[in-house]
Amino acid sequence: TGALINESSVTLLTDKADIDKGKEIFAANCVSCHAPDGGGGVGPNLTDNYWIHGGGIKNVFTTVKNGVPAKGMIAWQTQLNPKAMNQ
Repeated sequence: TGALINESSVTLLTDKADIDKGKEIFAANCVSCHAPDGGGGVGPNLTDNYWIHGGGIKNVFTTVKNGVPAKGMIAWQTQLNPKAMNQ
């Protein structure tokens, strides 16, 4: 189940339902800093090949879960469950 998803077990989701839900979560929570197209603004560009905290699903999940307080990004683990962070 989604509660068992963590930094070690997370996998890339590719089915349409998860991608659509991920788009909803991004639109509701992330666009204010990362822009609707993910191109960045207050937060970094998420569409280029440069990763500040490492690319790949495990690094991205860790960054979303724990945030980057020094850069102003909150830890989403208190507001999103593991499945939503994965999406």
